[in-house]
Amino acid sequence: MKKNCLIITHEYPDQSNFGGIATFHGHLSKVLTIEGHNVSVLANGQHSKNDDHSLHINFVNSSEKLPKIYEIICALLLLLTPHIAQLLRSNLLFFKKFKTLNLPSGSFIHTEIYHSPAFLIALLHKKKHCFIFHSHGEHWLLNDIGNTNTELWLIEMIENFSIKYLATYIICCSKDMLKKINKKFPSVKTCIHIQNPISLKVHLIKKNSKINLNTIIYFGRLEYRKGIDLLIQAFVKLNKEFPKTKLIVVGDSGEGFTIKDRSVDFFSWYNQQEITQKAKNNIHFIGQINEREKLFKLILKLAGIIILPARYEPFGYTTLEAIYLNQLVLCSNAGGGEEIISKNKDVLLCETSAENLIKSYKKILQIKQEKLLKMIKENKSVLGEYSYSSVGSKYTSLYKKFDAT
Repeated sequence: MKKNCLIITHEYPDQSNFGGIATFHGHLSKVLTIEGHNVSVLANGQHSKNDDHSLHINFVNSSEKLPKIYEIICALLLLLTPHIAQLLRSNLLFFKKFKTLNLPSGSFIHTEIYHSPAFLIALLHKKKHCFIFHSHGEHWLLNDIGNTNTELWLIEMIENFSIKYLATYIICCSKDMLKKINKKFPSVKTCIHIQNPISLKVHLIKKNSKINLNTIIYFGRLEYRKGIDLLIQAFVKLNKEFPKTKLIVVGDSGEGFTIKDRSVDFFSWYNQQEITQKAKNNIHFIGQINEREKLFKLILKLAGIIILPARYEPFGYTTLEAIYLNQLVLCSNAGGGEEIISKNKDVLLCETSAENLIKSYKKILQIKQEKLLKMIKENKSVLGEYSYSSVGSKYTSLYKKFDAT
C-alpha cells in the first residue's frame, strides 16, 4: 500500500558530494519512490540542492525571520551557546515550514539523529506520525568538535532524548552502529539495522584491465576521523622507498586536527608537517568535486588503488562507491567497512595506523594483477544487499509492521 513519506534533513544534495548524510537522503528518496510511496523532502536550503525535479522538495530559508520573541531568545542564546541557538532556530524554521505541508496523519517521517532537525516536530507530533530516526554515526562523538562542554551536554541531551522518547524506530546504517547504539541505550528496543542504499549510473561502470598501484587515491572529507593524516604520514615513508608513487587527494578541508593543544583544520595541520619537497611534489590536492559523476570519472581515469583509512567509519559510502566502480580499495576495519569488504579481508582491510597502511600497501604490491582483479570482482558480490530493491523492501516491511501495531 502506498504511504506518505517525508524526509526532514539539514542536507539534501542529489548529485553533489556534500557528505554521507546528504548522499543517503538522496538515495533514500529514490528508494521510497521506486517502492511506490509518496515522497517529499523538507531540507535546509542553505545546504541543499534539488537535482531531482520529480520530487516535491521544500526548502527552509535559514535567513527567514521568526516571530520577534523567538528572535530575541535565539539572539540571547547566541551569546551563550551559539550551536544551541542555531539548533533552536533551525528547529523553529523547520516546524514553521512543516505546518504548511498538511501531512496526512499516519505518515512516515525520516530524519537524522545528528543535530536533530526534526526534534520539535517529533516532540509535538509523535502520536500523529511514525518517526524514523537514522543513526549515521556516533553522534555523541561527532559533536566533540568545536563545541564547549555546555554545548556538548545540551546537544547530546537533545539527541539522546530523541532516541529514547521520540523515535518510533531507530535505523542503524551498519551492524557495528547497531551494536554501539544498543550498548549505549540498552533500554531502547526499537533499533533496527537497514543498510544504506546505493545505485550508480550504469554507463560509469567498466571492467578494470589493470590497476596502477603507483597511484594512491583518497576521496572524502579531509577530517581527523577520516584518517587522512595517517595516509599522509604513510605516503611520505612509502614515497621515499617507492619514488614513483603519487597520492591524489580529493576533498575539502575538515576539522579535528590538533597543533599544540589547538584545534585546527587539515591544511593548517598539513603545513606544519616536516615533509620533504620531493614528497610534497607527489601529493596532489584536487579539492572538492561537487559533481558526483565528474568525481567518479576521475577515479576511473586514474585507475589506481583507493585507500580509505578512517579512524572510524559508521557506514562507508566511499568504500561502497569504490567497489561499485570496480576499483581496488584498501580501507580501515573500524566500523562499517568491515561489513562492506566481504571477501579478502586479510588483504583489503587494515588496522588504523600509518604503519599498518604501509604494511598493507606493500602486501598488495606482492600480489599479481590477475589476483587483484579477481579480488575486485569477488567483493562486488556484496552489492546486492545495498541495492534499491533490497533496501526498499525492508522499509516497506517496516511500514507494514508499524501499521500492524
